[in-house]
Amino acid sequence: MTAMIIICAILSAIILVYLWLLFPALKKRELGQLCRLPIAHRGIHDDESTAENSLGAFAKAVNAGLPMELDVRLTKDMVPVVMHDRNVQRVCGVSANVDELTASELAELTFIEGGEHVPTLAEVLSLVDGKVSLLIELKGSDRSPVAEKTAALLDTYKGHYAIESFNPYYLYRYRRINKNAPLGFLSGKRSLKDGLSGWVTSRLLVNFLFRGDFIAYGYTEKLPFSIRLAKKLGSRLMVWTIRDRERYEDSKKRFDGIIAEKISEIT
Repeated sequence: MTAMIIICAILSAIILVYLWLLFPALKKRELGQLCRLPIAHRGIHDDESTAENSLGAFAKAVNAGLPMELDVRLTKDMVPVVMHDRNVQRVCGVSANVDELTASELAELTFIEGGEHVPTLAEVLSLVDGKVSLLIELKGSDRSPVAEKTAALLDTYKGHYAIESFNPYYLYRYRRINKNAPLGFLSGKRSLKDGLSGWVTSRLLVNFLFRGDFIAYGYTEKLPFSIRLAKKLGSRLMVWTIRDRERYEDSKKRFDGIIAEKISEIT
């Protein structure tokens, strides 16, 4: 009997710790448009006249009244700029790393599609001016102060936004700076073959660091148990990145927010 009691106590403790690790924020922070409308992934860039993460793509999203997702990195001189890849080769045709260029050097480069310059986050905020919600992904190395620099820029921004990242330490640091901003952990399907760190984070076992308000998870027909449990516990669940109507219709049934491309074709 004593052995059974000990075993039950240990199992109960394990369950409680597990729940504590992934439990979402108790305070419900407003996600607004991000859960009501499809989110334009890197703006609207459905043709070759407009590049992803360009001012033109964001202007199209604003004109369509749609919230948008965008990526933020820091330049060599610590200016937040909007760019997905560390190296701009794919979108600008020049092999150069964002964090090895100053903001003025990066501004001299142009997108292959559309010919616009790579925008700073300040330029995007000025363009959007609170007209639609923003979903801002923080990117960079572990030591990058991208969370701090982005938070400082957003401190005076009057529009609605939420912060997301694959890096839990960015979210931890952002939460320490701003208690009110909605935060979400970006993840996707991972197995132990992808490494222990990837497996742990994909199961949301780092949520205790920042108590996220939502999860943004890569599309999959079957979500991991921990993600489904987190949703039942109150976390909002978004999906990335939807590009066809079948997945869009399926996502509407299972997710609270949808990050998508080709929105006019799939909705």
